[in-house]
Amino acid sequence: MAKKNRTCVICGTQYEYCGHCPNKNLIEPWRNLYCSEKCQKAFNILSDYKHNRIDAKEAKIKMDSWGLTPDKVKELHRNLISRMFDEAKKELEIAEKDFELKSDTNVEETQIDEPKKKKKNKEEKIVNDN
Repeated sequence: MAKKNRTCVICGTQYEYCGHCPNKNLIEPWRNLYCSEKCQKAFNILSDYKHNRIDAKEAKIKMDSWGLTPDKVKELHRNLISRMFDEAKKELEIAEKDFELKSDTNVEETQIDEPKKKKKNKEEKIVNDN
């Protein structure tokens, strides 16, 4: 068995990798940097968030779906994930408050009456035209 010659850039796990071995599990190109597909996905999510391709809420949903939390990654990425989680929490709190405000508002109170049309009689129109 080969020695563990790589360290995952996301979680720091030591793992075995050989780019020349015929073993299918070891030959996938992403294994050069990541110990697992989960860590590869985490890197893609973090990259998309950092470069504003996705917002914090979407990034957190994706991270949650892969079971990734700040305590499961290297210190290098921990701050970014923590910031993302905090931002997503704030976005969700704002959305909940907006929803509560909308549901508490009476629809009848928010309707705007149409402007009243001024009626002119023919005599006034004739007087104004002269």
